[in-house]
Amino acid sequence: MQSQKSISQYIIEIIVLIKRNIFHLAYFVVIGLVIGVVYANWIQDNNYSSSGKLNITQTITDDQRQVIVSSLRSEEFTQLVAIELNTTHATLPNGTALTASYVANGISGSYTTNSPTIVVNFSSPYQDLTLETINIILNEFVDYGNSTLTFVNSTISVLESPTAAVSNGYNHFLIYGAAIVLGLVLGA
Repeated sequence: MQSQKSISQYIIEIIVLIKRNIFHLAYFVVIGLVIGVVYANWIQDNNYSSSGKLNITQTITDDQRQVIVSSLRSEEFTQLVAIELNTTHATLPNGTALTASYVANGISGSYTTNSPTIVVNFSSPYQDLTLETINIILNEFVDYGNSTLTFVNSTISVLESPTAAVSNGYNHFLIYGAAIVLGLVLGA
């Protein structure tokens, strides 16, 4: 009859295996870490987004809400936002011109049926500029919407200002850890 191994014998066997294959394991851990660093810093889409809310204090229809959301992306409005942004930033952080297309590409709006609230979202690869842009969008749209959208009778206001721009990507350290674990698994 065979005797059963104790837990300490299993642990000793694992330690011996690790000692024999330490360079093999280290090789795969380093390769996994390199892959993780490359992915986290150059491949992963690092966009930031921030949102705020507009409030309409009079009763409007869903068709009118849709007009408001469409107006947020209109060329005329995005041009106004770009002009305002250009007072503090001549270019984007990557050196390209700050244009209305930058604003139009990042802005979106949504609403819930029969709700007086319009949620406005802005996404961009630049954390500080994302927060500044959404604040300008909300404040400019109050003036723009109240003056150009006659059906709202000057009842648009900012209900909730954004407080932070949040990353849409994974945390880099989470990716590094996953890459190390992957390296250990492959090396075992």
